[in-house]
Amino acid sequence: EVRTHAARARSLPALLDALENDVSRAIPTVLPLVAPVVAPGLVLMSLVGGWLERWLGKAPGAVFQLLRGLPNNVTTEMDLRLWALAQTIRADDAARTALLDLPVEEQAEAYAHGALPPVAQRGIAQFLQQYGMRGVAEIDIGRPRWRDDPTPLLQTLHGYLQLNDPALAPDAQFARGASEAAQLTNAWANELARTPFGALRARVLRFGIGRMRELLGLRESPKFYLIQTLGIYRDALLAHGRELVARGALDDAGDIFFLSLDELRAAARNRTPDLRGQVAANRAEYE
Repeated sequence: EVRTHAARARSLPALLDALENDVSRAIPTVLPLVAPVVAPGLVLMSLVGGWLERWLGKAPGAVFQLLRGLPNNVTTEMDLRLWALAQTIRADDAARTALLDLPVEEQAEAYAHGALPPVAQRGIAQFLQQYGMRGVAEIDIGRPRWRDDPTPLLQTLHGYLQLNDPALAPDAQFARGASEAAQLTNAWANELARTPFGALRARVLRFGIGRMRELLGLRESPKFYLIQTLGIYRDALLAHGRELVARGALDDAGDIFFLSLDELRAAARNRTPDLRGQVAANRAEYE
């Protein structure tokens, strides 16, 4: 739906209206879907923590030891997908050599020109198709995304390709965290079962921990949806930025992010011929 709104906004003012509307609706749209899932998970975390303290005398915060390797976490799923890509690249001699031997800046340039070895070029493109809207300080629509500059992503892949200890692999660490949480659950439930009313309490504890882990992994989903929304509108704004560059109003398409929505609306309304002075002033204030 967001992508459709952005695509239908033919003019810059229409795009800005759609942007404000969709961003303001992003969290209210997702929260009713996620809150009924995440909120019970948070309640269960509080309950489980209390049970561990009262029933077993565990220290406050013991519940956090059960949160390792949570399922249904979009960021964890992304990291594991990137690790899988690294293993695909590792298995191809040309791709592995390119990503290990070339400086990451040259890798990024080669990727932009479609010149990486096919396995690396295709695998990175597929990854960016799904996660290219992510990046450093990604909540800021003006900051580059991985699809704009994949250098940070290539640096991570370079590090993964140098990782030769299987125990340190992201998938192994995730599996180990989940296994340790499961072992701790069993140990504490068995310990509880040996206390008065322990059999029933142990069953309650196991259920609470299992359901808590299933639900809490979803807590990052609202942010992920917001980042997707910002990524769609960032691409659309950059397209208008390129039009302003062609008109001589900007030096670089990315300069559009150094203009406020009101300044962009006024510029579109008045057909302002040169926005570079306002960009320079805003950039100086930002710096």
